[in-house]
Amino acid sequence: MKKIYLYLFIFSALINVFTYMYFTKKAVTEAERIEKWEKKYADKKAVVDSLENQIFEISHYSLKGNYSAQDYVEKYFENHDIQKVKDSILNLNFEKEGNSLVGYPDPNDRMIISRAEFLNHRWILADFDNKTMGGQILIRYYLNADGTFSMETLDRAFYLPKPQIAE
Repeated sequence: MKKIYLYLFIFSALINVFTYMYFTKKAVTEAERIEKWEKKYADKKAVVDSLENQIFEISHYSLKGNYSAQDYVEKYFENHDIQKVKDSILNLNFEKEGNSLVGYPDPNDRMIISRAEFLNHRWILADFDNKTMGGQILIRYYLNADGTFSMETLDRAFYLPKPQIAE
């Protein structure tokens, strides 16, 4: 009978040692895992913060990020949709000679404006191109008393001819 108690005592001691080791290792492993996740989170948060700062800096030079220009648009364009300005610029692409705001008639291929971005309450930056060349133009726009918009090209910049890709 004493042997049975001795074996039970040794067995329970071993169980306690193994249980203690298991929970000790588990706590250390969990702490390491949490530390890794916190480091990953901190790294990703730093990247997100950096991108948010870049977006904030870039958006300042657009109508969406310039609150003074937004206030002006809300005050003076109250009953007018400013998106109509962009639409009228893109509608000029359907002219026979191409978009007249580009100011570079090409008899072989007409220039069209592919993208227009409001910089503020007065200026629009637009990309234009045809099959061989491209560039950007700076457009000034006004709201006329009768509710129409007038536009004029302030400046244009051409890029080198596009490389021809053999098919």
